[in-house]
Amino acid sequence: MRESKRTESRAAKNGYLTVTDNRGRILAERRSDAAAPFVTLTATVPATHSPTLFQAIGDAFAWLAIALLLIALAALFRPARTRIAANPPLVAQRQ
Repeated sequence: MRESKRTESRAAKNGYLTVTDNRGRILAERRSDAAAPFVTLTATVPATHSPTLFQAIGDAFAWLAIALLLIALAALFRPARTRIAANPPLVAQRQ
């Protein structure tokens, strides 16, 4: 599926001229080659546009991934905390 979801027409010098709708379905097609170098193609196309998920949220996923990476790096390089025991063990004193 194309990201833009727009009606599109493409022309090739020696290939197919195509018109596709916003879903990628071919609406019209004609071949141009050496035998017929000048070809005309007409088609009726819908002029609708529906937003995609990327257009709706933008780069939010990329920013979230960067934020998680920074949090992981901060946790990795953070100095280790020492634990203070509530009841320190008794050490036998030498006499």
